[in-house]
Amino acid sequence: VTAVEDREFIEIAMATTLAEVYEGIENIFERIAREVDMDLPSGAEWHKKLLAQMTERRAGRPPVLSQETAVLLGELLDFRHKVRNIYAEELIYELIEAHAKTIHALFARVCADLDAFAAALAQQDENA
Repeated sequence: VTAVEDREFIEIAMATTLAEVYEGIENIFERIAREVDMDLPSGAEWHKKLLAQMTERRAGRPPVLSQETAVLLGELLDFRHKVRNIYAEELIYELIEAHAKTIHALFARVCADLDAFAAALAQQDENA
């Protein structure tokens, strides 16, 4: 059993790390939007628009993400928003724990979707 202060520190560290995982994945999406789509969303809802854009078939490319992966990432995006915009003591441990328990599987899904996306782009290049 850890002291209350230690537990809060651990919870904040976990929440911050989970938020950073989303931000790292989002950086990949930003690069695809800029370099492949030539269309990076802007405005107040740009994070959500970018995630939605990654599920769309666009000129010259297939969808980057499956709908299922995008739904799970949307939950992590909402969590990231809470981590970045509320006081740490307002975070609910059960929510942090739920994301921590599923992050490995989510990351594997994202990697599989990105691998499929890259393979589809390579196939398009071969056929061109």
